[in-house]
Amino acid sequence: MKKKWVAFVRGNRWVVAKVKVAQRKPALNILSLNEYVEGAESPVSKVLQLRTWLKKKKVPLKKLEFTLSCQGVITRMITLPLLSAKDLEKLLTEQVAQYFTVNIEDYLVDYRVVEQVEEEGQKRLKVLVTALPKYHWEPMWSMWQEVGLEPKVVDLASDCLARLYGRLSRQILKKDSGELLKDLAIVDINSDGVEFLLLEHGVFFLYSDLETDLADLPPKQEENPDLETLQDSEQAERVHLELTQTFSSVLRTLAEFLSFFAMRHFGKNVDEIYLTGELAPLPYLAELFETELGIPTHLGFIDEWKPSHSSGVKLAENDWVKYGSLYGLALRED
Repeated sequence: MKKKWVAFVRGNRWVVAKVKVAQRKPALNILSLNEYVEGAESPVSKVLQLRTWLKKKKVPLKKLEFTLSCQGVITRMITLPLLSAKDLEKLLTEQVAQYFTVNIEDYLVDYRVVEQVEEEGQKRLKVLVTALPKYHWEPMWSMWQEVGLEPKVVDLASDCLARLYGRLSRQILKKDSGELLKDLAIVDINSDGVEFLLLEHGVFFLYSDLETDLADLPPKQEENPDLETLQDSEQAERVHLELTQTFSSVLRTLAEFLSFFAMRHFGKNVDEIYLTGELAPLPYLAELFETELGIPTHLGFIDEWKPSHSSGVKLAENDWVKYGSLYGLALRED
């Protein structure tokens, strides 16, 4: 297994892990995992404190791989004729603006070939083009340079989630050969925002995000992990109502997202929903999504996949489901 250092960054929250990754299958062992929240100090103090924390945790500044989660990322899935790598690079460098309605000069643009398909007897490329707002990237990159970080890889959370759930889907297909990969909705839920990702037969289909403030959450319930098992019907009703009110904008946005998918697929909706992210372990949340949207909803990952971890890594129950994009980054092979 290959060892690597990976980091998830969203706003002022950092998650840094040292992992061992299997070469041929999505198997992952977490050797260490630590979280850090930047304070409200001056930029100079932030740099000093982050550098000190990274040194304390023995994080190698020149070996770290990053996945970023932020608002305003734009994705486009485009279909192009079969091109050489050089011609594709030229096209998406010189003419990428035609695929966006925003001023592309305000964004950092990258792309990757998702798959090669055949349409009307012609071989074509499906290419995912992603635009990251410079107003997010530039101050972050400046701070990293001051800290002394020299990232080996910088990826986006949406791509990392697509990698993780896509690989897990293909693993299931190998076990159950003959079946098509399922269509999935991935919901990455964080206190300051939510990211939505749709996979069509295991391949990136559509992405969106929603800015939210989910800091004011219902009180955590310690017992009865399933709403249906709550003996007190009034308690069950109260919990359901509180969650529905708190996540109303998330549920509404996801419902609209799924309706668009169904319109593009002759009325067929996604087969399953998966929840990951900072707030995914919240009790009853998966039940709420399933009840409100009428689609089987699961906490975590396909086929109950989960990473293993060394004895020194202390995670609360279900906390392992928070880090989907981090796991997807760890599985990146280049």
